[in-house]
Amino acid sequence: MRVLSSRRNKILVGVGVVACLALVLGLVFVASSCQGTGASGPGSCTLNAELMADVTVPDGAQFAGNSAFVKTWRLKNTGTCAWEEGAKLAYVSGDVLSGPAAVSVPTVAVGASTDISVNFVAPAAPGTYRSNWRMQRPEGTQFGVEVHVQIVVPASATPTPTATPTAVPMSTATLAPMATPTPTPFGGGIGRIAWVSFRDGNAEIYTMGSSDASPTRLTNTPEIDDQPDWSRDGKHIAFERDLSGGKPDIFTMNADGSGQVNLTNSAFYDTGASWSPDGGNIAFASDRAGGALQIWTMKSDGTGLLKLTSTPQLNSDPDWSPDGTRIAFESQRDGQSEIYVMNANGTGQTRLTFSGGNDFPEWSPDGSKIVFHGAHGIWVMNAYGAAKTQLTTYAGDFHPAWSPNGGLIVFDSARSGNQDLWIMKPDGTGITQLTTNTKMDAYPSWA
Repeated sequence: MRVLSSRRNKILVGVGVVACLALVLGLVFVASSCQGTGASGPGSCTLNAELMADVTVPDGAQFAGNSAFVKTWRLKNTGTCAWEEGAKLAYVSGDVLSGPAAVSVPTVAVGASTDISVNFVAPAAPGTYRSNWRMQRPEGTQFGVEVHVQIVVPASATPTPTATPTAVPMSTATLAPMATPTPTPFGGGIGRIAWVSFRDGNAEIYTMGSSDASPTRLTNTPEIDDQPDWSRDGKHIAFERDLSGGKPDIFTMNADGSGQVNLTNSAFYDTGASWSPDGGNIAFASDRAGGALQIWTMKSDGTGLLKLTSTPQLNSDPDWSPDGTRIAFESQRDGQSEIYVMNANGTGQTRLTFSGGNDFPEWSPDGSKIVFHGAHGIWVMNAYGAAKTQLTTYAGDFHPAWSPNGGLIVFDSARSGNQDLWIMKPDGTGITQLTTNTKMDAYPSWA
């Protein structure tokens, strides 16, 4: 989804692209087709299913041998009748990965979407593994698009980070070194976390303060609400809502969930909103220019659209620097997902990472560091791409976000067997689980 977007949602569109690329929790995956093959349902209706997003475990994700992981797909009912009670997502072919023969799927109305998770275990031997799955009626007839999970078990379960080229700074100005913050226990007066949860049966935006014991639900719609981002003053939240069959719009609302406003209201794919520090502008990714997603900005009322990137490849996941002069983002212009920075007007676009598989950057509150999701976990580097440090080593850790005082980092992870929110200190120690319900929690933002 940037749900969990999974996130984070990315689409590559262009001439000659014959595969459907969809996104989630911000992760790109390839499907054999965008629309599945239907089957006859009860009466004269048609059963069908379309792959909307790869919520967890993108193609090529690496797992140590014998490690457990959870794959989640988001499927939409694109047929003319509801999915029946007793419908399943069933194994079709490929590697079994210690998975079940099938998992139950709830009844889903026409036009609605649901997230379906399967528990797997990575094989012990190094290699690339793929398992294929498809929707199935209670009596066994299959329908809809075929989905898959594809992972890599590396020869070495704990890869050694390699040296990377030094990025060319955008300017000769240097930022003040980041002060070492004093970690404050979560809930100790350091704000609230907004995130996406499926705990009530649909992707909705919630906030919590001291714990997950009594969260506040801010949205309550049949659509998918995803990827919240707090304004710097903590008074507003930008987010995306899917109103048009897989093409979300950017919304804003007050911190209590009131005053929800659609800023983009378009037929385009608008995703991954990020507030400027002064609250006057919002950066986001959109395919409104045709082709792949590009980074745009607009005023906080939806006017004044400005396109900042223009490459044939995807650019997404923007995040403003605390001083408002720069934007960090993900780009695939060099053939793999990497972190870039640019000036707020789109000039000076500079590559910071060189290892592939890097996305979801976020600046530290003092602007000296950038935390991001990378290979085998969560990483941090300084604002010019140097001193890269791996904070976590679990491949299923995603979407890191700083606390307002810089003393903690929140992220979502399936390390417990379910996608939940976790926190840790900026050096990767003190990892603590925040949410423990049985449904998916992801895409945190801290105010």
